[in-house]
Amino acid sequence: MSQSRPTHIGGRGGGSGATAPSASRLPRSTKRAGRVVLSSALAIASATGGLFLAQPAGAAPPPAPHNIVVFPNRDFVTVEGFQNRVGQTATLEVLRGGVVVGSAQSVVAAGDVAFEVNHPGGACWGAGAGPDLQVTPDIRAGDMVRIRFGDTVLGDTIVQDAAVDASAVRSGNTVTVTGYIKDGVNLSQVEQRVINPDLKDTSVGRRDVRAVPGGTGDTGYTSSLAINDAANTFTATYTFTGADAATVAEMVATGGGERFMSWQVQDTAGNRQGLTIAEFGELGGPGMGGCPAGPVDAVAPAGSFSAVRNATNPAQMAVNWTPAAAVPDAQAVTGYSVVAIEAAAANAPAGTPRVQTGVRLGATATSANLTLDPAKQYDIEVRSLAGPRMSEAFAPANPGSTPGTPGTVDTTPPTLTTTPTLSATAVQTRTVSVTSDGDVYYTTDGSDPTLADMPSATAKLLKAGETIPVTTANTTIKLAAFDAAGNITRLEGVASPAPAAAAAIPQGVTVDSVVPAGPSATAPQGAVNLSWTAVQDATDYRVQVWTVAGTGSTATVTRAAQFDKVVTTPSAEITNLPKNADGQRYRFRVASRTPAATTYSANSANVDATVTGDAVTIELAAYRTGNEFRLGGSASMVTNGAGQPVTITVYRSNTAGTAPGTAIAGATAPVTALVAPEVGGEWELRLAPPPANPGRVWIKSSEGGIAGPFDVTVQ
Repeated sequence: MSQSRPTHIGGRGGGSGATAPSASRLPRSTKRAGRVVLSSALAIASATGGLFLAQPAGAAPPPAPHNIVVFPNRDFVTVEGFQNRVGQTATLEVLRGGVVVGSAQSVVAAGDVAFEVNHPGGACWGAGAGPDLQVTPDIRAGDMVRIRFGDTVLGDTIVQDAAVDASAVRSGNTVTVTGYIKDGVNLSQVEQRVINPDLKDTSVGRRDVRAVPGGTGDTGYTSSLAINDAANTFTATYTFTGADAATVAEMVATGGGERFMSWQVQDTAGNRQGLTIAEFGELGGPGMGGCPAGPVDAVAPAGSFSAVRNATNPAQMAVNWTPAAAVPDAQAVTGYSVVAIEAAAANAPAGTPRVQTGVRLGATATSANLTLDPAKQYDIEVRSLAGPRMSEAFAPANPGSTPGTPGTVDTTPPTLTTTPTLSATAVQTRTVSVTSDGDVYYTTDGSDPTLADMPSATAKLLKAGETIPVTTANTTIKLAAFDAAGNITRLEGVASPAPAAAAAIPQGVTVDSVVPAGPSATAPQGAVNLSWTAVQDATDYRVQVWTVAGTGSTATVTRAAQFDKVVTTPSAEITNLPKNADGQRYRFRVASRTPAATTYSANSANVDATVTGDAVTIELAAYRTGNEFRLGGSASMVTNGAGQPVTITVYRSNTAGTAPGTAIAGATAPVTALVAPEVGGEWELRLAPPPANPGRVWIKSSEGGIAGPFDVTVQ
């Protein structure tokens, strides 16, 4: 899978954002020290054991190298890391007041970015979501964006309330940028930037300028970020000092790219987690064609319906529907249209008019009774109204039901069965499944689901695929299945909730052994993520870590007590695991403890993991025919453990795009350290005259890190 998206992430040690590339400029992106972009961070090898690698659950920004980065102006989110879950489907959700207002599913890709939502090359909002969430959410300050795999939440981010609110202003060689910063934002974890790739060819020498609290300085300028806490405002001031200061000031003031970055957590390595990048002047809504509209342009919602004709009085038809829920932030449902359209006569020419009759009802309506010609067939359409918009026709609640023919004798009742089978003796179950070739209505309060051979007011319509929940002992369930001719089949019985799960496993039971399946590392600083099969009712788990030297019978195992950890969930992240030049092998095992236990259980089987390699990224690959080939990116290491400089070599991709091919002649560059307080390094290459355009590239670090594939942009 080719990863050719423009870099935009704000991450480790002072990361940044970017906008889409233009025809005349290089992609707008800035260095992200130590961040894994299109990378394979660490290689990790596993021996047979009882654990498998995974990310621990949490309800906060996930730890580096994982991250959720939100661009609220563009309703765009990027997810970094999670390389231990490559090939798995993640669900990204936007919550407001605890309610999900946006959802998307995407498969985690190898390398970083893991996946993106609402950005070219990524997933659309609404992917994998139900019909009520087919919308591109208008992401706002205070919203929570969380990631989960199945039902397990692995991290979340709160969208920060701070942004640039006016274009940059120039006065001589000085440029100021102003904006707001609301309560709840950590004033020490903010940064203002102006992005313009043309700055690379000026005295500034990089693609952006930046201002932080306390002031800073860099080549060609000084800057400061003053925050007025009482007024909730900030002012970033840039004074340009190079020989081309006036030109640079004009470029910064008029080139756009103003943004404000704020983040929830910054760890000791300088990683910025829970990052919000507010981009001044960017527009929200669908980021690419084919994605759902935003709330303002959302269509009226559709639901499902059932139409039942009275068998003894076919002039009467009852139409029932499930309420249609508007997508979040969209205009609410204001009413419903219910129309019966006469079926076309046999052999009628195409285009023959069909008479219709119907009613309009209010927003709270869920049923309508129609009076029709008893000798005619009708097609029924139910649609919701949301202001001036009308929805698509609702789908039938039970697509398997077959229409009857009015005026004919149709006395065959619909089928109706349940699982488990209901009877007068209470059956123990959590849910009751229903199978029928008609439309099913039911009650759980003992009332009759029918009235005068039609669905009663208390009956609930059971949609295809739904089940009836059983939450109270001795619940009486009454069902009625109707076919379109009005025939009815009735059934009832009693059900009680199934008993609770089995009692706790006694103390002394070993943690279930699960052989690791394709584990991979997820952090350039030596963090290993572990998970294991949960022990029922366990109160906590003890994770032990050992260092391993050698192999087989000659292996030396040494206790690494400083890394022992007690956790309450069946997962743990072990951080700060050092490596040597050849990699360091570690051994892990887990024991559980239950409420009745006084000691931990026996230990699980072991799992070994070897930490090797560094984290490298590709952020730029721009080809100017006949002029130059320009590449750049970042790296987590500047020198190795022996003090030797780290170098990056660029390779052509193989034909399949799955691995590096041949090295490009002369395409090797050293990693240079970033300016403090940032950590890690960056690398850059300019090949002039350029070699033949490789189309797609990979990189390899002298320390073992690999990143790619990355598509070359032709300028």
